[in-house]
Amino acid sequence: MNHLKTTVLLSVFLITNTTYAELVTYQYDDGTCEVNNKYDNKKFTKKQLDDTIFLSQSVYGLKIDKDNIRTPPSPNEINKLNLGYQDSLRKFQNLDIPKIPKYQQLKKIALTQLKQEHQLNMYQAKSFENPKILLTKEYGDKCYAIAQKLNAKGKNMNLETFLDYQDEWINCVINVRPDHAIEIEKLKINTNKDLFVKSEADCDY
Repeated sequence: MNHLKTTVLLSVFLITNTTYAELVTYQYDDGTCEVNNKYDNKKFTKKQLDDTIFLSQSVYGLKIDKDNIRTPPSPNEINKLNLGYQDSLRKFQNLDIPKIPKYQQLKKIALTQLKQEHQLNMYQAKSFENPKILLTKEYGDKCYAIAQKLNAKGKNMNLETFLDYQDEWINCVINVRPDHAIEIEKLKINTNKDLFVKSEADCDY
């Protein structure tokens, strides 16, 4: 009798805790293909899928939306740079990413890219007023040497010459920073396989 009672209770437990997963259609355009997928709504929410696909599509070459700085910026323009960074940072921090290690790592990479991009933007903006700000060893000897050449010209340097040195310094920094593209490639991101039960795509090629 006790054995029968245990069996019945176990059966009830399994039935109530193994609710059938509902496969839900999820469609999106990745720029090349019209994708028509099915996902298990017991594993992921639609917001998680929206956020994860947005992250995977935007993380390559992530930039903060800003105007090109070619003249000394006003305090208001510098403030706009900070606000733009804070807005972008909040957007990525608030992404609801599933607890899948490689996607959590992808989010960390995106946040690191934003921080690096903002740091470079601020160096660029503030160097018009104070070129010595570029005299940092953070990016190695080559970039430091370019900053030294810029500062050696003094305040009599015309804007065009200043911009040439500034561009050279910025390109140097970009070249010596960690290549996040390589790090991303190692994660082997494939949202169609990682997030969906079934995936179909109608592609242009």
